[in-house]
Amino acid sequence: MPIFFQQRGMTATTKITRSFELTNPAFLKHINFVNEHYGRVLSVNLLCKTKPGEQAITEAYENHLKNNNLPAYRYEFFDFHHACKGHKFYKVNPLVLKVLPLIEGFKFYAEDIQKKAILMTQKGTVRTNCLDCLDRTNVFMTKVAMMAFECQMKHLGVDLKAVFGQDALAQLDNDNVKQQHPFILQFKNVWADNGDVISQHYAGTGSVISQVTRTGKEGFFGMIDHYSKTLGRFYIGNFEDSVKQEVIDILLGQHTETVNGNDISWLK
Repeated sequence: MPIFFQQRGMTATTKITRSFELTNPAFLKHINFVNEHYGRVLSVNLLCKTKPGEQAITEAYENHLKNNNLPAYRYEFFDFHHACKGHKFYKVNPLVLKVLPLIEGFKFYAEDIQKKAILMTQKGTVRTNCLDCLDRTNVFMTKVAMMAFECQMKHLGVDLKAVFGQDALAQLDNDNVKQQHPFILQFKNVWADNGDVISQHYAGTGSVISQVTRTGKEGFFGMIDHYSKTLGRFYIGNFEDSVKQEVIDILLGQHTETVNGNDISWLK
């Protein structure tokens, strides 16, 4: 989310740290960077309305969108937790189908290698966020990736519905392994791996919903995995993140000699 905010304490209380006036220059710099590099932007916000901290961030974000002229920036809000409660990720499909014309309009890069001729270039991108851009974001972007892949296959004359025996999104949501095309199984594993790697880097554990992404359902062992990763994230976030933050501050030249009285001479 292109807003300055922080989370503190055991409950990760969320607080906006800069006013609209102090945030707006950085906000516009970010938006302009995305537009210059990727063209038109579809921004999808997956935060939760019923969580005060997340709603405060959404309101701040929407305030910047409302008070700036951004003709190449399309915004969509979708309360992922409310709509997809209980891992019913298929309920995000109406939003995916709503923005499908934009995804198709963004096109993709295509090149005739033999003739060394560029046939098509990508005109836009999808910018998705939840609070930390991990689990909710990866679920939605998996669906976007499938729609983008279907557009590419149409360009090559391949009808995925005929190949899969059902609509691409329905095939992606199908939790019966015996009914899934081998490509879908690999596709889901690639995106589950993507979610695990990003989550490991940021939160210290794999994605809490990687089992659902891979198979379409959680199951007993998936539930145990979910809760163990949640506990792991809680411990790492409260007892180990401070060291990582110190390293970041040192790399950015923003560190005072010590933080919370800890000796950091070993980092120099």
